[in-house]
Amino acid sequence: MTAYDLVHEVRRSHPRFGVPTAYRLLARLTMAGAIYRIASLNAWIVKNTVPRDAVPLLGICESCGVIDMWTAPDLVDGARRTASARGFRTTLPVVELYGTYAACACMS
Repeated sequence: MTAYDLVHEVRRSHPRFGVPTAYRLLARLTMAGAIYRIASLNAWIVKNTVPRDAVPLLGICESCGVIDMWTAPDLVDGARRTASARGFRTTLPVVELYGTYAACACMS
């Protein structure tokens, strides 16, 4: 969902709801850990299948657009150690992976 998608939906019941308000709401939900921003798409996804303290890996299918969410603690821990060794402190780690699901590849 993009900020403009949110505005479109909310304006049905609240006509004065604007884009700046949508971005503030999305920022609050992101900081609360309820949603994740998909930076490359400038969109957000609800955090529904990943434990609250886990870092999500987002699998984004380039063919059908499906976004899947899972965790890989070893990968994330390794990335954090590497970043820390270089003096970089992560604040909001999210990993985006682009590819194609096998079912989509068969249909292309």
